Amino acid sequence: MASLSTSCRAPGGNPTRFVVRAHALSTRELFLDASLEVGELEALIPEALRTGLSIVGLESPCPRPAAARAPWLAGPEADERLEAARLCEATLRRAAELGARVVVVKLGELAGFDAAAVLRKFGRRQLDDEAREKLVETRRSLSLRALDRARFGLERVLDAAAAAGVTLGIANRAFWYEIPSAAETAALVDDLRGAPIAPWYDAAAAHVRRALGFGNGRPAVERAAACGAWLADAAGPRAGLPWGTGEVDPASLADLPAGVPRVVHCLPLATDEELAAALA
Repeated sequence: MASLSTSCRAPGGNPTRFVVRAHALSTRELFLDASLEVGELEALIPEALRTGLSIVGLESPCPRPAAARAPWLAGPEADERLEAARLCEATLRRAAELGARVVVVKLGELAGFDAAAVLRKFGRRQLDDEAREKLVETRRSLSLRALDRARFGLERVLDAAAAAGVTLGIANRAFWYEIPSAAETAALVDDLRGAPIAPWYDAAAAHVRRALGFGNGRPAVERAAACGAWLADAAGPRAGLPWGTGEVDPASLADLPAGVPRVVHCLPLATDEELAAALA
């Protein structure tokens, strides 16, 4: 059975009520996502553990910082990357205390792309192959910069991950301007070989990237090396749908390693029936 992410809860909802819902859905494991505020986290963890639910993983940073946006490990400025590393280390320590196996990180994004304009063109069916190719070429020209920033952030948390006995999962992203691309993930995992780091497969993000025409999702070899996966569905560029209600082919997860966490990780409007079907 899959695990249930706290991303599925109603924002500002009662943590005890979410734990009751998780039990009603017969899940045995929770995944703590990065939208949890400190008060929610402090209320949810003891209630979950008291009722026999275990914590399979966390998304960094958890809890969510008070700032409008959490700092990125591959952020544009060194100070931001250092702050992201500090928060990630704290999340790794919490994961170790809870017996979690993995901490998932989203590394960041590159500036200079007018994403809204591209998505408008896509919606109007005006995003042609020439426009896509120009975006791809521009993105490739920035790949070394993206890798440098990602290494700077990741290298500062790998010792903490090793000390915690936790794998750092690098989530694939939906949009061309986000870090990492598939090639960048492969380069990071290869460069940091031997460290507790692995891809984390986001099925909805892979579908969105493919739907926009920027590649065929994620390569099978990346899924085969994944330390886990988020189960959320997507339709066109719209992600976060309950698993099994969109366009993602469930067979795309067939080559995930046996035994790695599969986490239902959708937006909070999912019904109990939809979550029960996704968790089964």
